[in-house]
Amino acid sequence: MYLNSHEVVLSSQKEREAFEVIVESGKLVYRQTGLVVNTTDDTRWIFVLSTSRSLYVGQKKKGVFQHSSFLAGGATTAAGRLVSEDGVLQAIWPYSGHYLPTEDNFKEFISFLEEHNVDLTNVKVIKNFKHNKRFPSCLVMIALFICSFICSLFFLPFVCRDVQ
Repeated sequence: MYLNSHEVVLSSQKEREAFEVIVESGKLVYRQTGLVVNTTDDTRWIFVLSTSRSLYVGQKKKGVFQHSSFLAGGATTAAGRLVSEDGVLQAIWPYSGHYLPTEDNFKEFISFLEEHNVDLTNVKVIKNFKHNKRFPSCLVMIALFICSFICSLFFLPFVCRDVQ
């Protein structure tokens, strides 16, 4: 479902089925088609692990399809990017501008993979949590907005009174 033709796609429960991935014999496989997950080098592929521990994988399309698209903005256990060749996981990292995954979220994803017998021996694991440092600056921006709004409520009547 599109919110607007220029906004992010938010998948319905039926639509997200096309992105659901299961693990068969250690390989990532799309549940609906049986095709192995095969990412390409020139595009970014993203994943989310839902709170019910269902894995969804798809190609990121900036501004159109991103992490929040899989679960319509709903809660996740983990989110990030991955590389997979013929269903064999090559690289994973916890990056999502929407969900801002923590180290604990990433550990949960690693645990999910291990429980499903994914061999992580040769998987490049990139633990980059630097993007999470944006979060405090977002709080500062929100606080500044609230302060300016409150100030306008108190001072605007006085300024307008003097203008008349």
